[in-house]
Amino acid sequence: MAQAQHSVHGVFHKGYDELHIEASAELGDRSVLAFRGGNGEAEINPERDVELGVAQDGEVRWEHWPRATLKYCRQKNRLKFDRMKLHWLGVQHDEFGGLAMLGTMASVLRLVTKKSREECIHVAELYWYGRHKKCLNSKKRTISIEKHELYFV
Repeated sequence: MAQAQHSVHGVFHKGYDELHIEASAELGDRSVLAFRGGNGEAEINPERDVELGVAQDGEVRWEHWPRATLKYCRQKNRLKFDRMKLHWLGVQHDEFGGLAMLGTMASVLRLVTKKSREECIHVAELYWYGRHKKCLNSKKRTISIEKHELYFV
């Protein structure tokens, strides 16, 4: 992690989240979030509960976050950029994508700001509804959150 103020690790297999957090703490990483993400990605799966592991300031903690939806809404076979773009632009709503994005952003906000889960979800919603819908054509890939720069790749 060297120069990163914060990092987020998505893992696929049970136990690897614990391994990432233990290794991060042992290596002295400043601020790390690890969880079992959707298909191993650093993305909250809104269809299942998630355990967030945090190694921060020399301490390790775990938080349980309940799933955001009780129904199955993922559309694995429809992974198309145009669908994501229409959701971003507000032309159509993608339930799974929207809930995954809000949960993921809230978990990162929890790491960065140390606010409560509820506050982080609220701030994530504010960022989402206040997003610059035309930025898909922009070269800017950062967002500032309370004096922290988040970089998107």
